[in-house]
Amino acid sequence: MTTLSACLGLGIRSDLMLLKKSGLVTEHPDGVCVISPGNPDFYFGNFFAPFTHPTIETIPDVRKRFTELIGCHPGIEHESFAWSCQHADEKTLEVFAQNGFRVEQSLVLTCRPKQLLSPNKTVPDLVIRNASQFDIASLWQLYARFTREQSNGKLPPAEHRFLSARIHEFIELIKTGMGNWHVAVINGRIVAALGLFFEGPIGRFQEVLTDSRWRNRGICAALVHKVSQDAFCNGVQDLIMVADSTYHALRVYRNLGFQDIESLITVCKPSRQDQNTK
Repeated sequence: MTTLSACLGLGIRSDLMLLKKSGLVTEHPDGVCVISPGNPDFYFGNFFAPFTHPTIETIPDVRKRFTELIGCHPGIEHESFAWSCQHADEKTLEVFAQNGFRVEQSLVLTCRPKQLLSPNKTVPDLVIRNASQFDIASLWQLYARFTREQSNGKLPPAEHRFLSARIHEFIELIKTGMGNWHVAVINGRIVAALGLFFEGPIGRFQEVLTDSRWRNRGICAALVHKVSQDAFCNGVQDLIMVADSTYHALRVYRNLGFQDIESLITVCKPSRQDQNTK
């Protein structure tokens, strides 16, 4: 995996493992700068990851660095930062929120072959397979539906552009042989999907999505388990999953043997266009 400073945490470093294929990742004395020229609306494809956790006193300096390194690029109208920690500084996060930033705390989980557990139940008629080029439209719809759920039923213009470019980036990653998307199908209908991409013995999950109409039926657990099992059979040693700390699927991952190792803090001030559509 990327040799960038270990102080970034496993969650960020595994993100950079993929982002460096489609974007520019540069290390500076105070942190790492990420720029995705082909997707300026990708909030966490264009962000600054400081080596030292921001504090109330250093927030202005960190924001200045984003402007200097990232915000000057065409089409980037947001501010985004990410850092790993064991315990979040709630007062600092509160100041970010007061300044118009969306604050999210995610958990980074890992699993090794001997830790993987089988799902509690089976799902009748479920077929799990690699995605094909004919599945792209269905994947986009699933991705868009999930994003609308997170945006109060709306799909702001910047989010729409981001999704279109992001699907293209995943297609390019697949062409390089880094991994694939996998889909769960019931009676010919895609009801869940996820991406899993690799660098050496490390695998990083991307966008585990389940159609809201098919949740709580064991589909997500079956999909993650089967894809993980196949990866381990092919020599992968560590799988990494990042999930929102309040996300309903977190329990699913833990029940499959994934274990929490760190917290990942992300703060983002959306573009004015997105703010105006909320």
